[in-house]
Amino acid sequence: MDEFALTVWQGIASIVSEQVQSRGCVVCAALKPTSGISPMKTSLRVLSLVLALGAASTVAQAQGGGGGGGGRGGMSMEERKTRMFEGITLTADQKTKVDTIMAESAKKQQELRSSMGPDGDRQAMMGKMREIQTEQSKAIKAVLTADQQPVFDKNMEGMMPRRPGN
Repeated sequence: MDEFALTVWQGIASIVSEQVQSRGCVVCAALKPTSGISPMKTSLRVLSLVLALGAASTVAQAQGGGGGGGGRGGMSMEERKTRMFEGITLTADQKTKVDTIMAESAKKQQELRSSMGPDGDRQAMMGKMREIQTEQSKAIKAVLTADQQPVFDKNMEGMMPRRPGN
């Protein structure tokens, strides 16, 4: 679940929990005549809220989630870079080259996502994404010194997703 949908549902859970603790059943409390609103209007409001939140959650999910990791359960480019180069001190020249390599890879991945569309072959796209990431790693390793490369390899190994059967 993306961050936006999670935040929405946590907010709903918090409100419901608070209402249940203070009044018992949320819907029952809302429908009490003392609330000043007719039960029909209250029911319609509750239904509208639930439908709106469900629609917002679905739209956010379809768009790939909120900020941070881009919806892939992954990390932002800065988070990836931090993990990739943990324990490695890059020179200014290396930083510039790495930034260029990563920006080019991100552009290729975005173009691939756009060209595939929502009904594209997800398996094929993931295979091409892995190819782009492999090319990126090779290009980055070419920028690193012989001492930095093993540390980079170890960092990359730690970032690889664990898949069943692998």
